[in-house]
Amino acid sequence: MFRVVACSVALAVAAPIARAEQKAGAADQQGGAAAAQAQPAAAQERGEKSPTHAFIMDAHNDNLFEIKSAQVAQERAQSPEVKQFAQMLIADHQKADQNLQKIAQGMGATLGDQLDQLHQLKLQKMEKCPSSEFDRKYVVSQAAGHTMDVLEFTYQSQHAENEQVKQFAAQTLPTLQQHLQHAMRLAHAQVGMAGGEPQPAAAHVGGSSERGADSGAANSTDRSNATGRDAAGVGKTGESQGRDPGK
Repeated sequence: MFRVVACSVALAVAAPIARAEQKAGAADQQGGAAAAQAQPAAAQERGEKSPTHAFIMDAHNDNLFEIKSAQVAQERAQSPEVKQFAQMLIADHQKADQNLQKIAQGMGATLGDQLDQLHQLKLQKMEKCPSSEFDRKYVVSQAAGHTMDVLEFTYQSQHAENEQVKQFAAQTLPTLQQHLQHAMRLAHAQVGMAGGEPQPAAAHVGGSSERGADSGAANSTDRSNATGRDAAGVGKTGESQGRDPGK
């Protein structure tokens, strides 16, 4: 009898504990789900961007920069070929950005009409470039920049999380490849006219490629000077040899 009563008491005490544990477990699960749902919102509040959003913003800023810098090139470039290239960039990047705007609106993202700080500084540097160097530096930087664009759009056309973004990258990629080929031809021509050796366009965007081209021109000059000095040295040796028999 005592054991029966003891078992009944134990069951009576254990049942509420078990129910409490079940409720606690359910609460933990609900809390975990709520926390998981809250993470994207919290990240958005902190200004963090998803890879897709980051790509859209970067592509938009690149489009704005290409349009504005090409407008500067149309005013400052001396070569008709460079001016025509700039006109093509304006038309193509305006079209690309219009398509990008539609995708951004569908995702609830807002794209501004002002350059970010990095591209604004690049544009200001370009506006201050000496006229004698403008054409060369513009097309070299375009070759470098479009090399990076082709790499990025190739990746996004295959791996973008958003299907619309993936299609946008795939559709825009051939145009960027065309820009790259055109910029490479102009860069080789301009660097050749400056007396230097064409440098790889894929070095780094902006200044690094420009420095590479400047370095190529400087190296060519150094070699020419060295050749001149060697020739002068040979001449002097010959003169010395010519005088020795006379002595």
